[in-house]
Amino acid sequence: LLSSFRVFSRHLPIRHACLALDTKEFTSPDDVMVGMRRSLVDFMFDHLEYLQGFDDIKVYYDDGQNSIARAIHGAVEYVLSKNAVIKKAPPADYRLGQAADYICTVELAALRYRDKRTTATGEKFFGSWSRFRRGVLKEVRAKRM
Repeated sequence: LLSSFRVFSRHLPIRHACLALDTKEFTSPDDVMVGMRRSLVDFMFDHLEYLQGFDDIKVYYDDGQNSIARAIHGAVEYVLSKNAVIKKAPPADYRLGQAADYICTVELAALRYRDKRTTATGEKFFGSWSRFRRGVLKEVRAKRM
């Protein structure tokens, strides 16, 4: 399944960005939410011209974690209020949601390889760092904004 999904994701006409925060740098869950919102706002302002090139921007999130949902809603409403639509999206219902989960999984694995904190499952799926970097990670990062 992973191999099939890798091929599917490789051919999707998408662009992505993955923002990572080190939660140890924050003192409370509310501070983490504020940090997420700030990172999203900064990213959207850095890419505002690109984002404004679309008639509509649809943001799908499954509302799995309330703090993440609040950060996304706050950032999108602040930066893109006029042409943004936010919808609840269970990942099983949308292929793009599944692609986003795949991208986040790959980026998390990259952080774990970097910090030498790989898991047995990660190494079983992705192999060694060099194999992972030259294959899966290279494909995913080729679609970065």
